[in-house]
Amino acid sequence: MRSSRLALVLLFAIALIWGYNWVVMKHATAHAPSIPFVSARLFIAAACLFAFAAVTRRTLRVGHPVSVLGIALFNSILAFMLMMLAVESGEVGKSAILAYTMPFFVILIAWPVLGERPSGLQWLATGVALAGILLLLDPSREPGRAELYSLVSGLAWGIGVVLIRRHQTLHPDDSLALGAWQNLIGACVLGFFCLPDGFSGWDWSPILVFALIYNGVVISAASLVLWFWLLRNVSSGLASLGTLATPVCGLIAGMIELGERPASLDWVGIVLVVIALAITGLAAHRSLGRHF
Repeated sequence: MRSSRLALVLLFAIALIWGYNWVVMKHATAHAPSIPFVSARLFIAAACLFAFAAVTRRTLRVGHPVSVLGIALFNSILAFMLMMLAVESGEVGKSAILAYTMPFFVILIAWPVLGERPSGLQWLATGVALAGILLLLDPSREPGRAELYSLVSGLAWGIGVVLIRRHQTLHPDDSLALGAWQNLIGACVLGFFCLPDGFSGWDWSPILVFALIYNGVVISAASLVLWFWLLRNVSSGLASLGTLATPVCGLIAGMIELGERPASLDWVGIVLVVIALAITGLAAHRSLGRHF
């Protein structure tokens, strides 16, 4: 009972922490170039995870480096870079909702790649999500860069998740080691393309320092460790239902702190995507057929 309550508290805390980070990233774009910021964030996270692995004497060995490179390309480089570009050029609330279309891309990609045929509920969730996405993109006008960046980041994130699941099936590596290496690879690749002048123009304000610590230490390192613990101690369905609160927290934080006000059509799209996320969590919970 105590561990169950702790898991619920941690799920709620992670949703708040991850959701508020969309506002933190928005503030960071005013003080540093987006892509160099992502590189620095990933480097800090990798350093923390490698240090944690050393202290806890966890193995850092991973199988099939080419597979790890592919995971890093989609799960760290493309997903985080596009998320940052989205909040730089648009509203954080809509960006968060569109980026969290990731589960629906996982459903569609896992079918041909992993042989996981979608259930009826998953098809329903995907259809509802598609309707919400179309409303958020507003077919009556050309989609903005922020919407496209967010949606493609969700696609890249979804591909990364499927690649991780495939890798873990073939090479049951320690999740901490896999996270550390993919963050380090992402930091090095993005850092290379930022040289020689990509790291100029940084405004080393308290806001930027806070954003780096929040993203590198809290989001990409500490929260990742907590998330792995939750996945071992709660059902995947409950974990999925917990994460659906993250984009909602991002939306609310953007409204409170940044004064964002979604249009009426956006609200309908947002509600549809959130409903679809809830259906996805329910489908995952039913497929497991158990409670934590």
